[in-house]
Amino acid sequence: MTTLMIVESPSKAKKIGQMLGRDYRVVASVGHVRDLPPKSMGVAPPDFRPEYEPTDSGKKALSKLRKEMKGCDKILLATDPDREGESIAWHLKEALRLPEKKIARVTYNSVTESAVKDAIKNAGKINMRLVAAQEARRVLDRLVGYTLSFPLSDAIGDRASAGRVQTPTLIILAERDRAIKNFKPTKHFTATLTTESGFDADWITKPYVTEDKPYVLDRSLAEKAASARSIIVDEYAQKKVARKPPAPFTTSVMQQAASSTLSMSSKDCMNAAQKLFENGLITYHRTDSTHLEPDAVKAIREVLKEKGLPIPDKPPTHKSKAGAQEAHEAIRPTDPTNSNPTGSLGSNERRLYDLIHKHTLASQMANKIERVTTIKAHAEIDGQRFDYQAKATEVLEKGYTALTGRGKDDEPVVTLPKIEKGEAIAVGEGRVIDVPGRHARP
Repeated sequence: MTTLMIVESPSKAKKIGQMLGRDYRVVASVGHVRDLPPKSMGVAPPDFRPEYEPTDSGKKALSKLRKEMKGCDKILLATDPDREGESIAWHLKEALRLPEKKIARVTYNSVTESAVKDAIKNAGKINMRLVAAQEARRVLDRLVGYTLSFPLSDAIGDRASAGRVQTPTLIILAERDRAIKNFKPTKHFTATLTTESGFDADWITKPYVTEDKPYVLDRSLAEKAASARSIIVDEYAQKKVARKPPAPFTTSVMQQAASSTLSMSSKDCMNAAQKLFENGLITYHRTDSTHLEPDAVKAIREVLKEKGLPIPDKPPTHKSKAGAQEAHEAIRPTDPTNSNPTGSLGSNERRLYDLIHKHTLASQMANKIERVTTIKAHAEIDGQRFDYQAKATEVLEKGYTALTGRGKDDEPVVTLPKIEKGEAIAVGEGRVIDVPGRHARP
């Protein structure tokens, strides 16, 4: 009895084939096999039913799959666990005319032997809601793109395209560019006092600004605030603040982190993530969930214990954004003990894996605990009240920053002296701060 499993990529097919053995044939569809016709709308009122046809690559893939189907008793549609993957599974069923009793939908969040075999045991049906969601997006792309692109090209006398996503995005960029070009720099002022007790207190400008004019533009007012020779303490407060570790990566947060820390474009990031997923090193990389499976959390905590890193009594929980699919996991290493994967990985894959590995471990570490000290004071100058504030943060427990590197031992520790309410503090120097216009709001 032979079972045919259809996945999306050839490299994934090869890896899974090695896991499952001789009773399985594992082949790749190489992505979408059908789409709307490239030279006509392919969808029309009143029912807007899409007219699909095989793509050029899809014709070759379908021909190969028909040959592979021969002699197979069961066909597993194991495309990716997202809208596009669900759609590809449905298109394979329709294009190959597969009977319902002969097929099963298989989804797994990581290309590991245990995950794949468990997915096969729990095979189900195609989720037609996800198929409909993908189809709606595709039809909207076509209706907007084909309806607007040709008139737009005619209007500007050059080839141009419009789309469901790119057109509103272009509007946002154009409006922002216009705001930048029309921005008039506004120089504004604030003030800082250096007390003889050794700390700085910043002038609180809030009473002197409005929503329409959010900055102090009168330098003489700032000079008066800086002229205080003594301030009276109104409040001395200390509190402990717990900073939670970062949530495990979703797709968008991973892309942002790769850009800011690795200088990696979104495209390069997703290409690297795709290779890591296909090599069984990370869970599926298209997700908006911050959920981690209990077994994964347990494995991560064991790694943290071995490394001597701080972990809380109970694993941290991270709330996913509204609408996130909790059945999916966040992006994490499939094996948290593996900090340096072997195999033929490029530089981008290794750097991204290291980022994902470190971020995942940090997500399950203890809170960073800080002691925040605040001093609020005032001065009366020519019958006018000016308020000031000094704030200092001292790290009491590094928590997750012991791994991420923020909160190092060599960072200067800033503290404020204990001062009683009503106490007068002598001022050694007052300074007017000229804030360049580029910091003003456009």
